Amino acid sequence: MGFSFRPLTKHVGAEIVDFDIAAMEAPGNAQALRDALGRYNLLTCNVAEFSADEQVRFAQIFGEITMRGYGYPAEKDNTEYVSNTRADGTLGNGPFHFHHDHLFYEQPLSAIVLYGIEIPESGTVTKFRDAHRFYRGLPQPMQDKVDQIEQLHVLNFRTKDDASTVPHVDRDASEPPPPSKWWPLIWTNPRTNQRQALLSPAVEDFRGIDKESGFDLIRELLRIGRHEDDLDSTYLHHWRGGDLIIWDNLALAHARSPFDTTQARTLRRSPIIPVGSDSND
Repeated sequence: MGFSFRPLTKHVGAEIVDFDIAAMEAPGNAQALRDALGRYNLLTCNVAEFSADEQVRFAQIFGEITMRGYGYPAEKDNTEYVSNTRADGTLGNGPFHFHHDHLFYEQPLSAIVLYGIEIPESGTVTKFRDAHRFYRGLPQPMQDKVDQIEQLHVLNFRTKDDASTVPHVDRDASEPPPPSKWWPLIWTNPRTNQRQALLSPAVEDFRGIDKESGFDLIRELLRIGRHEDDLDSTYLHHWRGGDLIIWDNLALAHARSPFDTTQARTLRRSPIIPVGSDSND
């Protein structure tokens, strides 16, 4: 059995049609999934029953799972939880601006898998935006301004023993410094060979612009992104229980919209790096 794919928007995302767990690792199907992710940058389907083991096997079609992080609790099955109900859940509440995960490492995540376990009855939305088209859509003066700027990305929270998170600014001197990495604000993606933005609010310093102006610039870019209305280049995923999503973490920025935090929200997460990468970088 081969898989087919139905585009979700003009430029971002596709639904996996007739997804079959038992057939996902067959050579032809696995390659079709990898090719489709390269084409659409995001794949999704709904799977009523999808175990942690099956999620790991699915994720490994696209690369190596890495449970690195700064205090992320991890299960033996190579999954973790974004949750406001589980004792081992992290980052369970609150909205997030558009960002790319793990820019504070030498090797950012190449892809991320999420599976919907508990979904608020009132709904919850994750936004995915094409980072190439976002850059090309900026006014030319803004493109010229951001083109030579670098940012220091820093993991700006830590996870405590009870799985809650606190800012790194509260750490004591005995703690090791958090992971950090300089990245250009505008970067040529080696997979796509296209210029794109690497935008995240978790930065602490700048090159090519003074700090105050740098933070003003980031706020302006986040404001532009927040009011982005190009639905051809931005996919809004309205979660249902059993939804499975994998996306290219570098080609797409993602954001979490506000939701009712009195209701349960739990997603099972598998972070992926390319095969052969050093997960500790």
